[in-house]
Amino acid sequence: MKIHVNLVAALLLLNMHFLPNAATGIWTFSWPSPWLCFYLAIGLHFSLLSSFSWMAVEGFHLYLLLVKVFNINIRNYLLKVSLVGWGVPTVVVSIVVIIDRDFYGSVSLDQSNSTEM
Repeated sequence: MKIHVNLVAALLLLNMHFLPNAATGIWTFSWPSPWLCFYLAIGLHFSLLSSFSWMAVEGFHLYLLLVKVFNINIRNYLLKVSLVGWGVPTVVVSIVVIIDRDFYGSVSLDQSNSTEM
């Protein structure tokens, strides 16, 4: 049951980071600071990866429940799947930020006009 709560938390986090980004695309609003754009990009990347990883954890959990019906006693199971569900996205986003912090900046979409995302 706790796996479902973590999946819902990851999806809620994804919606909380996606909606401000969607609003900027619709209203062609320029961000008042580049740090806010940087935070929303990191938050969107992290929450999307955590949603995917929690869905994978949910699939693994269903595999254990349906296929491996007998002997599924794993010590500290929720701690281990929580490390996978929240830890893997944290490591991936941290590595991307360490390697190139400008990866999360505004990108020109077209060379003919000044459309940026």
